[in-house]
Amino acid sequence: MGTIVQHAQGLGYSLLCLMPSMYQKASLNAMLGLFLEAQGHPLPQQTQVKSASSLSRFLNHYL
Repeated sequence: MGTIVQHAQGLGYSLLCLMPSMYQKASLNAMLGLFLEAQGHPLPQQTQVKSASSLSRFLNHYL
């Protein structure tokens, strides 16, 4: 089980390194945090770090 977590962390860090700007890195980090938190609320308006509109813009324009 530990190797799955290590691979997932490696993938997450690799994705973050691919983002060209600090804004994109912060937005991706916030989105990954929502999904990995596993609280059942992976919606942009549930984050405490970024606004829902900035995450929506990130998803619509960059992904």
